[in-house]
Amino acid sequence: MDRRVLLAGLFGVAGTAVLTAVLPPQAEALVGVPPPDLTPGSSVLPNLEDLKTDPDDSGEADEGLQLAQYYRRRRRRFYRRRRRRGWRWRHVCRRWRHHGHWRHRCYRRRFAIWIMI
Repeated sequence: MDRRVLLAGLFGVAGTAVLTAVLPPQAEALVGVPPPDLTPGSSVLPNLEDLKTDPDDSGEADEGLQLAQYYRRRRRRFYRRRRRRGWRWRHVCRRWRHHGHWRHRCYRRRFAIWIMI
């Protein structure tokens, strides 16, 4: 994995070097460099000093408004499941041959199952 990252980085640097060598100097817009004749007031970013003061902030709380508070209910992801043994009945039938005839007898046998609560 490290070799792939290294090769991708080298190809990226080589491709950038080739583009800067091939493109004429007038193609600065493709690279993303601002033109050198910028006026001081024409900034793309907003003025951060204007954003610090909020015109709606008068210092007192509005009547009848309450800040919303949301508490996330924490649940245990893995809780221990309790096992309980339950009993069920199974029919068991036996067959045997007696004097040329088949005989059978069925009875119920109790067996245990585990129930997860």
